[in-house]
Amino acid sequence: MAEVDANGFWKLMNKRRHCGKSKLCSGINFKGTVVRDPKVITDGWADYFRDLYTPSDIADDYIDWERSVTAEVQDTIASLEPDRNATVLPDTP
Repeated sequence: MAEVDANGFWKLMNKRRHCGKSKLCSGINFKGTVVRDPKVITDGWADYFRDLYTPSDIADDYIDWERSVTAEVQDTIASLEPDRNATVLPDTP
């Protein structure tokens, strides 16, 4: 679940909301576009939270990658042959 800084979020929202008609607000940057229109800002937040809480394919990609790597490691281990010339010394105290 996403970390939430509710206090920081509301400070930002109140700062934007109380900007005033006579003062030019800097706007909010959504996906590289600075917007100032309240409707567009609302839509931007809706898109942000929808994207935040929509499951992504990244987890599936990770699972596929993990399976591939695990299979490759297991194949490599299975193909190893012991060195017949190697000797194992007893543990020393």
